[in-house]
Amino acid sequence: MTRSLFSILLCLMALSGFAQTATPTTLEGTIVAVVLDHVQIKEADGSVQVVVLPPGVSVTKRVQVPWTDIHAGDWVGVDSKPGADGAQESVAVNVFSPSIIAKVRKGQFTMTSGDLMTNAPVDQVAVQGDGGSLTLKNEGAMVSIKIDSKTPVHRLIDASTTDLKPQTKVQVRGTANQDGSVQAVNVSLLVS
Repeated sequence: MTRSLFSILLCLMALSGFAQTATPTTLEGTIVAVVLDHVQIKEADGSVQVVVLPPGVSVTKRVQVPWTDIHAGDWVGVDSKPGADGAQESVAVNVFSPSIIAKVRKGQFTMTSGDLMTNAPVDQVAVQGDGGSLTLKNEGAMVSIKIDSKTPVHRLIDASTTDLKPQTKVQVRGTANQDGSVQAVNVSLLVS
């Protein structure tokens, strides 16, 4: 009887662990307060969200740059979708700092939006008028993606939690906690 009860308890504990799977969350707003390992962020709708900053949380500055600031050898994350001619066209590009490269998922995969994400190094940049193309080395294959001046491009620069101050605009990616707070995985300072 004791062994059966113990087995049932283990199964219930395992099932409760599955039920508590963290939900990915993204929020954007302005920091209104910084308290130890928490920040409070006011979102566009006026609501205030508590964000928990665990030890080692990734903090970056996201600086907008022209697409022509991308060079061969840069590691990028390109969100793209098929254009009218079937070729991949960029929707947005992030240029990663060296320390971020180790943290990003490498390769090419479909995002929940249906867009294609390619995280890879730039092999070639071709400029043609107002636009051009990026050729990325994706796991031994070369991938070409169209880009133009309308594509938002951000260079991600290493920062730290000491850069998180009131009135700073941020985007937080993390998971929802049961108490309604967000456990941050990455905090990006939005710099114009």
